[in-house]
Amino acid sequence: MFGLTAVFVLLSIVLFVNNRTMSIVDGASQTLFAHMAGESGAAIDKSLTSIDALSMLVAADPQAVAYRDAVQPSFIKRMRVVLDAMPVVSAVYIGYENGGFVLLRRLSSDAVRRHLAAPDEARFLLERIAPEADEKSSHVSVTAATLTFLDDGLHPILISPPSSLGYDPRARDWYRHARAQSKPILTDPYWFYATGERGITFARRLPHGDGVLGIDLGLADLSMKLMRLRNTASTALLIANARGDVLATTAEAVTPASDVALHAHGAAPEPISPATQEGLTASPIMHRMMRASRDTVSSTGPQRITVEGHRWTMRVMPVSASGWLFRVVLATPDDEVLAEERRMVAILEMISLLAVFVMLIVIRFTARRVSQPLVAISRQAEALNAFDFSGAMRKQHSPVTEIETLSGALHAAGATLQRFVEIGRTLAAERDPDRLLARLLDETVHATRSNGGVIVLTEDDGVHFRIGARTNAGSNDPGTSEATDRQRNASMTIARVFGTEGMAVDTRAGGLGERIRDALQRHAATQLSWPIAGGVSAGSVPGETLLAALTAGRTPENHGGAPTSRLQVIALRNRANELIGGMLLLMHGDDIAANVSGQSPRTVPGDLDLARALAGNAAIALETALLLKSRKALLDGVVRMIAEAIDAKSPHTSGHCQRVPVLMQALVQAACEAKHGPYASFSLTPDDWEAVEVASWLHDCGKLTTAEYVIDKATKLETLANRIHEIRMRFEVLKAHAHIDYWRAVATGALETEARATRDQALRSLDDDFAFVAHCNEGGESMQPEHVDRLRTIARRRWTRTLDDMLGTSRDERARMAHCRADHTPAIGLPREEPLLADREEHIIGHEPNALSEREARFGFRMKPLPDRMNLGELHNLSIERGTLTPEERFEINRHITRTIVMLEGLPLNGALKNVPEYAGGHHEKMDGGGYPRGLTRNQMSPIARMMAVSDVFEALTAGDRPYKKAKPLSEAFKIMGKMKRDNHLDPDSLDLFVSSGVWRSYASRFLMPWQDDNPDIADILAITPRERSAT
Repeated sequence: MFGLTAVFVLLSIVLFVNNRTMSIVDGASQTLFAHMAGESGAAIDKSLTSIDALSMLVAADPQAVAYRDAVQPSFIKRMRVVLDAMPVVSAVYIGYENGGFVLLRRLSSDAVRRHLAAPDEARFLLERIAPEADEKSSHVSVTAATLTFLDDGLHPILISPPSSLGYDPRARDWYRHARAQSKPILTDPYWFYATGERGITFARRLPHGDGVLGIDLGLADLSMKLMRLRNTASTALLIANARGDVLATTAEAVTPASDVALHAHGAAPEPISPATQEGLTASPIMHRMMRASRDTVSSTGPQRITVEGHRWTMRVMPVSASGWLFRVVLATPDDEVLAEERRMVAILEMISLLAVFVMLIVIRFTARRVSQPLVAISRQAEALNAFDFSGAMRKQHSPVTEIETLSGALHAAGATLQRFVEIGRTLAAERDPDRLLARLLDETVHATRSNGGVIVLTEDDGVHFRIGARTNAGSNDPGTSEATDRQRNASMTIARVFGTEGMAVDTRAGGLGERIRDALQRHAATQLSWPIAGGVSAGSVPGETLLAALTAGRTPENHGGAPTSRLQVIALRNRANELIGGMLLLMHGDDIAANVSGQSPRTVPGDLDLARALAGNAAIALETALLLKSRKALLDGVVRMIAEAIDAKSPHTSGHCQRVPVLMQALVQAACEAKHGPYASFSLTPDDWEAVEVASWLHDCGKLTTAEYVIDKATKLETLANRIHEIRMRFEVLKAHAHIDYWRAVATGALETEARATRDQALRSLDDDFAFVAHCNEGGESMQPEHVDRLRTIARRRWTRTLDDMLGTSRDERARMAHCRADHTPAIGLPREEPLLADREEHIIGHEPNALSEREARFGFRMKPLPDRMNLGELHNLSIERGTLTPEERFEINRHITRTIVMLEGLPLNGALKNVPEYAGGHHEKMDGGGYPRGLTRNQMSPIARMMAVSDVFEALTAGDRPYKKAKPLSEAFKIMGKMKRDNHLDPDSLDLFVSSGVWRSYASRFLMPWQDDNPDIADILAITPRERSAT
C-alpha cells in the first residue's frame, strides 16, 4: 500500500509540472508559429508578385505576339532577364495557338546537363518548335524541335539536329487553362524531369496574341527559407496549396524516378498524388503534417501528437499570397522546446524516486519473477499472431500456477498452429493429385505423431476403395536404431503387400474393409480396434490385406506390448458434403500400452483433433487438385480434337497437326537435355511444357477457317469440283458444231471431200487446243509468256449458249450474277455467243465481313488482304505462273497463320499459356525478317517459336500426303533446310540441334516411307554458315 501511495504522489507531481509546462509551450509556440507563418507567407507573396510583374512585362512585349519575333535574339535576351531576376525560375517559354513554341532554360543542374549532353561552356538551352504552316492557319502539324546550347552571352555553342519530341504546347494543361482565363494561373506541383526538383508553372495569356507565356518555378529556395526559419534543429515546417499539394518542406526530399515528368519532351506534368507526396520524405512527422495540410476542416489551434514515441505540438494556419491560398503547417518536438522545464521535472522525479527507491526495489524483484514468463509468453503470442515460427516455443515456468498453465496452453496452441500452417502450405503448393495425397498423408502422420496411415478414395458409391497413398512412420523417435529397423521393415512389408498405389479393396468381402466403409459413412471420426497377437498376414480377403499392410511386421512385443491395435478413421468430404475418401491413422503401440497401464499416451486427443480439422481442408484440396487434373485433361482433349478436325478436313494433310507435335516436343526435349552449345542453360517448367504442347497441337488451328478446296486444290480450275469438265463440254459443243457444219455444207452442194477435210481440221485443232488447256490446268510446269498468249488465243473461240445460265444456281450466285449484269433477263440475248474461256465479273468474289476478320484487322499484321477474296476467272486461274493457286488463294492459305494468332489471342490464357500465340504463330517467320505474318527477325522470336518453324518445315518437306508435291527423301529435305539456314530463313541453332540430336531419326522410323531414309550427310548441314544479316 505504501508503494502505491508513493507512486501516486510521484505521478501527481509529474502531472502538475507537465500541465504547467504545456501551458508555457502553448503560448510560446503560438507566437513563434505566427512569426514563421508570416515570414513564409511573405516569401511566397514576394516571389509570386515579382513573377507576376515580370510575366506582365514579357507578355506585353510586342515581340511576344508572334513566333517569328519571339525567336529573335533581342527577345531571347529579355527572357533571360526573368531568369536572372528570379533564381527560383528555371525556364521561361511561350506556346502559340499555331503550335509554335520557344523556351529558354537555365542549365544550372548537373543532372540537366548530363541528360541534355550539354557542352561544358553552355549556360542556357534554347528550344524552338516552328509550325509548318502559316501562323494564321488553324490546322497545323508541329515540326521537329531544334535545341540550341548558348553560352553566358547567349551565343550559340552547339545546335542539335532537329528531332521530333512529340511536344505540342496546345495540349498542355498550363496552356489550356491559361488560354481559357483572363487571369494568370498557377499549376499544381509536379516533378521537373530535367532539374530533378519539384516545382509549379506560372502561366498567363498573351494580351495581344494567340499564345500563352509560361514560367517554371523551382521550390527548392522556399524550402531553404523554411530551414532558416526553424527555431530548433528538429522543428518541421510545411507549405501546401489550397488542395493540399506540398510546395515546400524542411525535410529532405526524395525524388521517385517513376514520378518525374519532362514537360519539354511531352510528358504530361500530372499532379503528385497524396500517396506519392508522402513518399517524398522518410520523416514520419512530415507524413502527419502532409495529412493535416489536406484536412480542410482541421483546427488552427495546437494539436498534441505522438510520433515514434516522441510528443510533438502541431498547428495549421491558412496564408493568402498574391490571390492564392496556402496552408502552413508547423510541428515542434516538446523535448526541444522545453528543455529547461524538463530538467526541472527530472529533478522532481529524482526526489520522488529517491523517496520510494527501497519500495520499488522490492516491487521490482517481485514483479520480475512474475513478469519474465509473461514477457516471454507475450513475445510468443506476438510471434504466433505474425505466424512466425522461427523461434523456439518453449514452455515457461513460473511460481504463479495460472501463468504456467497459460504458457502450456500457448505452447500447445503454437505447435498445433504451426502444423496446420505447414500442412496448409503443402496443400496449396501441390497441384498433382497423386503427389498431393502422398504429401498430405506424410504431413498428417508426422503432425499427429501416428505410427502410419493410409488414404483411401471411394469408388462405385463406396463399394470399392482405391488406395491413393500410404506411409509408415515407424517410431516417433527416428534417431534410435530400433525405430529405423522397424520403419525399414514396415516399409518393405507394405511394398510386398500392396505393390503400388491404386490397389482396389472390395468392401463387400467383409473384414476391415467393411468396417472402414461403415465408419466412413458416419460424419464423426471413428476408432477401430483389432487383435494383433501373432501378427496379421495378407490373406485372400481384401479387408484383411489392408489390415496386414497397416500392421506389417508388428507383434505385441514390438507394438508397445499392446495386444490390440487402434485405427483412427476420418472421412474426407467435398464441398457438397459427399464422401470422396478417408484417412486411416494407425496409433502408436505404446499409446495403447499406456492406456492399459494408465500412463500418458504419445498421441494426445489434440493431435487427433488436428487430424480431423485437417481432413476438411485436405478434402477440399484433393477435390480441387482432381478438378484441375480433369480440366487439364479436358483442355488436352479439346486441343487434340481441334487438331484432328483440321487434319480431317483434308485427306492430303490428315497427319500434319499430329506429326508436328511429335517433332516439336522431341526437339524441345533435346534442347532441355543439351549440355553444351547455345542450349546448355535451356530448361522448361511443367507449365512451360504445357504451353509447348498446346502450341504445337494448335499451330495451324487457323486452317479451320480455310476452305477445303483451297487446301486440296490440285489443279488450277478446281474449286468444289474441277471446272475442266465444264470447259471440256464447251469443246465438245464446238466439235459437234464442226460435224453440223460438215453436214450442212454437204447438204448445200459443197464437195464432200472438201467439207470432210474442213471438219477434220477443225476437230484436230479443237482436240489439240483442249489438250493444251488440260495440260495447263495440271499446273506441273511454269507458264511461259507464249503459253499465256496461246491460252488467250484459244479463249477467243466462240461457242453458242442457248440456255439461261442463272437457272439452277444458288441464291448467292444468282445475286452476284444479277449485280454484275444489271440488265440481264432470261428472255433477251439468247442464243448468245460467248468466249470459250473467260474472266467474267461474277467470277470475282468479294470479302464478307465477320467478327474474326475485324479482330484480325486490329492486329496490324504485315500481310494485307487482297482486293478480292476469290477470283474464279478461267483465264486468271489457267494463267497461274507456277503451281495451282491464284494470289487470292495463296493469301487464303497463308492467312491461316493470322487466323491462328487471332483465335489463340482470343482465348483466356494465363501463366505460361500466354506464350502459346507467340509459339504457334511464328512458324512462317524468317530469321531475316522476310517471313509472315509480322515480319519478325530472329531476335524478336523466342527459342521455342524458332524450333516450331524448324519442325513445321521438316514435316512439310517429308510429308507424302500433299496434293501439290511429292514427299522428299531425307537428303533432299536436309539440303533444302540447309539452304534456308544459309539464307537466314531458319534458325541455325535450332536446325543444328535438330540435326545433331538425331530427333529426325526416330521420327523417320515412325512416319516416313523406307525409301525416304537415304542416310543423309548431316555434317554438310552443320558446316553451313548463315550469310551475314543486315542490322535490324
